[in-house]
Amino acid sequence: REALLSHFIGVVIGAQLCWFLVSLKLGFALCYRFASRSRLDLVKTLLIFLVFVSCVVFGTALATIAYTSSLNAAIAFTSGAMLIAVFSFEWRRIWRLRYG
Repeated sequence: REALLSHFIGVVIGAQLCWFLVSLKLGFALCYRFASRSRLDLVKTLLIFLVFVSCVVFGTALATIAYTSSLNAAIAFTSGAMLIAVFSFEWRRIWRLRYG
C-alpha cells in the first residue's frame, strides 16, 4: 500500500506531471532562444532535443530513486518538482508582485 502511494506521488505526480512540465518549459525556452534562421541547422535542433530528453530522463531517474527509497523521499521530490514547475511558469508574475 505504501509502495503504491509512493509510486503514485513520486512518479505519476512528481515526474510525469510536474517535472515533465518543467522539461517542456525548458525545451520551449531553448527553441525560442536558439531559433535558427536556416532550415538545415540540424545540429542545433538535435542538441535542443537532447537537452530536453536528458532533462526528462534525469527527472524520471530522480523520481525512481525517490519512490524506491521511501514515501517521504517521494513527497520531497514531488514537492521540489512542484516548486520548480510553479516558479518556471510564474516567475514573471512573482517578479512583478515583488518588485513592481
